[in-house]
Amino acid sequence: MKKNEDVAKGWIIKAENDIINLTLMMESGIALDTACFHAQQAAEKYLKAFLCFNNIAFPKTHNIDRLLSLCAMVDKQFSDLVSETIFLTDYAVELRYDLDFYPEDDEVETSLKMVNKIKSLVLSLLPETFMIKEEADK
Repeated sequence: MKKNEDVAKGWIIKAENDIINLTLMMESGIALDTACFHAQQAAEKYLKAFLCFNNIAFPKTHNIDRLLSLCAMVDKQFSDLVSETIFLTDYAVELRYDLDFYPEDDEVETSLKMVNKIKSLVLSLLPETFMIKEEADK
């Protein structure tokens, strides 16, 4: 059976892949609606990694606010992110299937900034062994 630390590392690897996809779509200017989906997914996976590492059970959810609230039980800094990042939740399902949702570049850029805020906070609260290789090289 995998340890929570190993599962958390798996969530982070998957979150990084979502950020890679988001960045590639942003740079190419195509499929920006899908880029927003990857932003939500990355945020969700970072938060789930944090919860898993800290032995906190979480429901099957895409709700960023709910996940942040659970994370805030360990560190109150997560509460500060709610108002800035709550919009990401809509990208998981509601807007993903909205046939009229075609975001502009600035909306995708804002999404990436918010994901990076979540990522930075999560990684700052986990042991250095969770550091992504590029981050460790800095």
